[in-house]
Amino acid sequence: MKGYFHFMKRDTLIAETTATKAEIAEMAGIDWTNYSETVDGIVSGMIADPVGYRVFKGGLLIRDGFIESVLSEEEVYSRGNSGESIMEVGWILPGLVDSHIHVESSMLSPWEFSRRATACGTVSCVCDPHEISNVLGIHGVEYMHREGEKTPMKFIFGAPSCVPATPFDSCAQPIEVEQIEYLFDETGLTFLGEMMNFPGVLNRDKGVMKKINAALSRGLPVDGHCPGLSGSDLEKYFGSGITTDHECFTLEEAKEKIFLGMKIQIREGSAVRNFEELIPLAFENADSCMFCSDDRHPEDLMKGHINLLVGRGLEKGIPILDLLKMASLNPVLHYRIPMGMLQQGDSADFITVSSLEEFIPDMTVISGRIVARSGESLMPCMISGNCPAGNSPPFVTAEELVCIPDSGRASEFPVIVVIPDQIVTAGATVDLVPGVPLQSDVSSDTLLIGVIDRYGKSRPGLGLVRGFGLKKGAIASTVCHDSHNLIFVSADIPSALAVINGLAESGGGIAVAQDGRLLELLPLPIAGLMSEDSCEDVAEIYEALELLAKKLGTSLQAPFMTLSFMALLVIPSLKIGPMGPFDVKRFTWV
Repeated sequence: MKGYFHFMKRDTLIAETTATKAEIAEMAGIDWTNYSETVDGIVSGMIADPVGYRVFKGGLLIRDGFIESVLSEEEVYSRGNSGESIMEVGWILPGLVDSHIHVESSMLSPWEFSRRATACGTVSCVCDPHEISNVLGIHGVEYMHREGEKTPMKFIFGAPSCVPATPFDSCAQPIEVEQIEYLFDETGLTFLGEMMNFPGVLNRDKGVMKKINAALSRGLPVDGHCPGLSGSDLEKYFGSGITTDHECFTLEEAKEKIFLGMKIQIREGSAVRNFEELIPLAFENADSCMFCSDDRHPEDLMKGHINLLVGRGLEKGIPILDLLKMASLNPVLHYRIPMGMLQQGDSADFITVSSLEEFIPDMTVISGRIVARSGESLMPCMISGNCPAGNSPPFVTAEELVCIPDSGRASEFPVIVVIPDQIVTAGATVDLVPGVPLQSDVSSDTLLIGVIDRYGKSRPGLGLVRGFGLKKGAIASTVCHDSHNLIFVSADIPSALAVINGLAESGGGIAVAQDGRLLELLPLPIAGLMSEDSCEDVAEIYEALELLAKKLGTSLQAPFMTLSFMALLVIPSLKIGPMGPFDVKRFTWV
């Protein structure tokens, strides 16, 4: 299970080295080992080993960050009598893995995300940095990779495959096959991120296939994204070399993909939750499944991470070894993660829990060092000092928020209809008065929605939306998948101007306004996506923003999460973009 680390020391490439994570961090100017405790000796308890598919009483002999021996109960007793130090714990389990996540969606820096997630027992995350790469191009990917290597967590980063997400989206700098090959060969990224452009795959678009082949020719896996795809289209998609999917919504859909040989990532995140629908797969298809969150907001990360899914699986009667296959072994094998799996010679990466009934990590150990105890990180909050901002949203005037549909569009003007707790939307129409600007009508919950292009390529794209329920004020965010322009919904123009221009002044973030006055703003100085504050502080401000939005009238459980997906032009059916309403099924501006 040992593997080579690829990493960046500052801006200088160091390729294929056996340096430890601690050495990497030290060379980057951070010595996280100063804040951790060394495990040296025997850790004894019930061992759940998904590699050998066995549970037994025994111990791990830890030396210099590696597992020197896996001991039986008798060997533990014998060595203890010989004077070897023994740490008694309840259960010893492999560290947990999030097999598909966009760390940027946590609104936390890689360091702070690592600090909080390792306290939940997560030792590795498989990350697709396509959020920040839309804002900063290839430099955003390099930033995430460089910052990730400074942390105790074993981050695995992939090369984004769809930047921008569609030809209709704007971004700072498109990532083409040449940049992807550079990220593979020079930066050491180890997989191709989710291929959202499934029409391009099905039509064997040359540019799309070059990206896929860049990974396959290097023996690297390619992540998928194909919600609802089935039959011959699914066979063609899978036949391109794509091997995973985290976008399954039904059991039947997942089983069809497993039958073809795909790995299914059961997603339970802040935005989309598919665990209850898909967890029955674990009883017969544990070898073909992994757990992932996709997106995890700070207030949810405070409650837990992949450990919550393992705990819920145990409550449903799924054997612990099958759950550990899904939560640890399968992603380690699929993505070749250099993470120990409780075998002799492995890196000493593991977690301990007192009991399986509660499944609360007592201790997280990475490379033989304790980085978290009792759900609390031993790592300090830390600012990287290298904070890329990207393009700030532009300031706008009231005149720029005026959109007068021509006489041909006034009849049956499209209206986005929000579906609560979903990122898909429905569509409706409304008859407008020709020559009258688009405006909010709170009595019918028809509100002005708009996208402000932060890359300066178009005027504001304006439309109408139902389902947000605002009776007054406005909300806005630069967390706006996947281009991360500024998106807003408002009941009145003065409040819209307050949130838009407040975010323009701050460089990005999330904001709420009422009566033309800014009420609260969460600054996100890293590309308008992430904070450098602690998870606790970000969660507190974010929850305050949600409470304010609900006071403005919204009944949505997660109004800002819902808002952030209203411009995602690859998820049906009607969305909003820099040019206005967009019909995803017809793949055209309306």
